[in-house]
Amino acid sequence: MEAKFKRNIADGKEYDIFFDTALGTTKIIRMWAELSDTIKLMKKVIQESVPQTKAISKVLKGANTYETCQNIWNFVYRHINYNKDEKGKEQVRTALRTWQDRHQGVDCDCYTVFICSILCNLKIPNAFRIAKYDKDVGFQHVYPIVPYEGRYLVIDCVLDEFNKEHPYIEKKDFWIMELKKDLGFITEDRKGYDYVPDDEFLNGEIGVLPVLAVGAGIAKSGALASILSKGSGILQNVGGAVGNVVQNVGKILGIGKNKEAADEAERVLAEAKGKLQTLKTQVPQEIEQMRAMVAQARQNYENELNQLTQILNSI
Repeated sequence: MEAKFKRNIADGKEYDIFFDTALGTTKIIRMWAELSDTIKLMKKVIQESVPQTKAISKVLKGANTYETCQNIWNFVYRHINYNKDEKGKEQVRTALRTWQDRHQGVDCDCYTVFICSILCNLKIPNAFRIAKYDKDVGFQHVYPIVPYEGRYLVIDCVLDEFNKEHPYIEKKDFWIMELKKDLGFITEDRKGYDYVPDDEFLNGEIGVLPVLAVGAGIAKSGALASILSKGSGILQNVGGAVGNVVQNVGKILGIGKNKEAADEAERVLAEAKGKLQTLKTQVPQEIEQMRAMVAQARQNYENELNQLTQILNSI
């Protein structure tokens, strides 16, 4: 199941503020992977992608479930191009990586991860459906579905129309939110939601996928932003304390030479000294915390580079 033509998508730069920055690395998960491996990986990547689409999910929320699903379909269809995975490889991208690769295009499984993560953010029950169109080929396509008024809505951005489904000869659904069967259909089990356990596999189905990879979407700017924010806070505290001392010194200079003035001068100086002493104790601790954060961020990036080197060496 493939898109009929390459789309002229919208640039989408105005939506970059709703997404963090992806490193753009690729990890080889398994060689000669089976369909069950792909299903398990998609569940994990959807879970990882939920915080990555939290901001954009608020933008796409409509007045009701139907309008929200239509908004999501329109956004993805207009801003993320379709491009079939390289033959012999199955790449499952995180939401951040999908947004980063939107102009070159992504496959149906990446569409599905992106959309399901948005639906989870909005607490909308959802599943991804794998479909078979040829009995001799196996399962060929995946897309999200949402229960709605006794039926379901289809959010398939490979097709050129919202809530349309290509006729299939067999399908299997994998629910992302914890659900239960009620009167022959799927309803939400409780107000909260959980992800399907990682150890659930698709049994008995084998579709040979020589390479199973995940397009990582690690938020490098998130770690850096946290470090910079902490550093800015320290500078503000120090600056505020120094400014307070300057203000108090000016107050002291304006005091006369009587006993009451001397007592007031002593009190003001003691207060200023106390604040500076507190900062002298706290700031080194906060600086060490920042050093640890920088070291952790550096280690994370080194790990990514090492994994990439291993992949290149194995080719």
